[in-house]
Amino acid sequence: MKINKTRTYMNQTKKKILTLSALTGISISTAQSAIVSWDGSATGMPTKTTNFAGTIDAGDEKWGTTDMTLGPIAGQAGIKAAQSDAALARNRWRYPKGGNRLLVNGGTQTTANGGFSPSMPYTTLVAFDTASFGSDQLSELKTTAANFLAADTTSIHWFVESGAGLYVSESIVTSNSTTAAAYALNSTASIEWFSFGADDKIEDVLAGANLGVSQGEKSLDQMSFTGVKYAGLYSLSTGSSATWHGLSIYNFEATAVAVPEPSSTALIGLAGFALILCRRR
Repeated sequence: MKINKTRTYMNQTKKKILTLSALTGISISTAQSAIVSWDGSATGMPTKTTNFAGTIDAGDEKWGTTDMTLGPIAGQAGIKAAQSDAALARNRWRYPKGGNRLLVNGGTQTTANGGFSPSMPYTTLVAFDTASFGSDQLSELKTTAANFLAADTTSIHWFVESGAGLYVSESIVTSNSTTAAAYALNSTASIEWFSFGADDKIEDVLAGANLGVSQGEKSLDQMSFTGVKYAGLYSLSTGSSATWHGLSIYNFEATAVAVPEPSSTALIGLAGFALILCRRR
């Protein structure tokens, strides 16, 4: 008898929700997920071992750069980057470098060009085009990555461009290992975030006294990243070698979910009200 009563309550609740929805004009909607990804092992991925098509200069040391970009290739997300000492160091995009990884790195020039050795720590910022998310809210980040140069110790950080804001997280790992490892950040895990400006040199964002402005320890849900244009990885390498410095990125994935509309929120309230009515009967 208890089971039958429960079913009766459920049916009554369902009818009341549908009735209230019809009377108020509130529609029922279900949140959908959107995913943007880059995979170095994707079929049809061409080999690239040259620099950007644009001129590399001091402007490319800032996220506000406009020529450090590559459009979608082989069905993968477009890419944008910034690097330390862009005007002086040798810079190169490489993919799929051995192991199907993306490298955006820099190092010494030839002796003929002064034998420049980049300052330490050496930083890179590589992110993937997520403009297709629109107004959806960022809910998860995943990557498989590794330090590129064994002589370096590299810290890896999440990066998000949300609306007009730029954010990097605290380090998710610091290591001199060149072995690829998987990392993920879900919607509820708390991590400290720092904000910075498009005209700030990326080498200044998390170095010494130039630390970005802390937003506190918050989850992706609490940060409420919407209008996400790019999501990716920030790396900071410390070492003594003048050779290539940077981060090996094997794959990257960002997920966003639709933000519940006011009508959906109101419907939840109506459902609760209907349930109360059923229980009172």
